[in-house]
Amino acid sequence: YFRYGFNRRNDWQTLSRFGGGVLNNKGAHEIDMVLQLMGAPVVEVMGDLQQIAAPGDAEDHCKAFLRAANGCTADLEFSDAQNIGAVPASWVLCGSCGTVVTSKRMSTVRFFDPDRAAPIEVNSGAAEGRLYGNNDVLPWQEKTMVAEGPNVGTFYDNVVGVLQEGEPMRVTVESVRETIRVMAVIRKGTSFGRRR
Repeated sequence: YFRYGFNRRNDWQTLSRFGGGVLNNKGAHEIDMVLQLMGAPVVEVMGDLQQIAAPGDAEDHCKAFLRAANGCTADLEFSDAQNIGAVPASWVLCGSCGTVVTSKRMSTVRFFDPDRAAPIEVNSGAAEGRLYGNNDVLPWQEKTMVAEGPNVGTFYDNVVGVLQEGEPMRVTVESVRETIRVMAVIRKGTSFGRRR
């Protein structure tokens, strides 16, 4: 997941004494979404926080790598200190037979059906003529679609449903605890003193 911008913010959210910083401000949402996609508990976390553009003492840039127990990995970066010009993809989901790339509200899926791909074997010998690679041609397909999910209402609609109609909570206590745990590990061992 990637979210970029350059913003010399100067309000309370740039101050650590008020719980400011991009990890608290944006990270909880992004990390929660990624954890839902990973499908297993996170077992490894590496994080880096920087204070680059904003005048406060809280971080305005976060980079994190996560690995789940099932081997799934996630690369997250959200920053108020990067002016990237072109709008990069915000989501890139990689699988064994393709990739989904989402930018703004459009998703492009590039994939192939493994049953339609020719079999391939490893050649453990020296590359003939020092030519590397092969003539493997995969039956790639591409689809572009609007990236939208079902209208599930607002958080507050769910609160009413939980309290009055016995609906299950969409945001569970367990998911909140895991998000907070991962955020704490990202923060651990980092410092975000003012760069001079």
